[in-house]
Amino acid sequence: KTCPADDETCSAALSEEDDSDLVKAAHYYRLAADKHKSPRAHFNLGYMHEWGLGLTQDFPLAKRHYDLAATTSTKGEADLAVQLALWSMNIHQGIVKLRLSWKKWNEEAGSGGGGEATGATGEKEGAPKPVPIPSVGGSPAADGTEPTSPPEDPPRKTVMGIVVKHVFNWESLLTLALAYVVLKLFEQRR
Repeated sequence: KTCPADDETCSAALSEEDDSDLVKAAHYYRLAADKHKSPRAHFNLGYMHEWGLGLTQDFPLAKRHYDLAATTSTKGEADLAVQLALWSMNIHQGIVKLRLSWKKWNEEAGSGGGGEATGATGEKEGAPKPVPIPSVGGSPAADGTEPTSPPEDPPRKTVMGIVVKHVFNWESLLTLALAYVVLKLFEQRR
């Protein structure tokens, strides 16, 4: 399913009774698809596989059923519905992949990911050492050494910050302006 089983806030979480009804519905849709070559049954099986309703979530199998709905329909009556379903399924699949990648990235970042080795002191090998900072007025510290402070970490970049930086840069704005000019030229040409 698109929502994790342990997510109580997810609206797609189904009760056992609802799930058993969906399993029955999938069984009868399969019978109708196999015996009667029903485009509606294939379409509904595709939808159920896409969203994991009563069946396992399987995007390639959902696409297969959507394609079968288009090929078994007479006079192309299912073509528009199938094209819309395939388009939305591609978006849905992308969102699911993005969500899984995001979750994996967060888990790796939370566990210190990257597999960096640590030295005997517990510090990461290759980590920058503290840089001595001269004291004000040139006087050494009480113990006779120059006072040191750890280097400041650069501000951590967030994913949203990176996306915004890449989307709203001068090249994107230039591309948008050029697309607008081309659109206006095509309108004048007509």
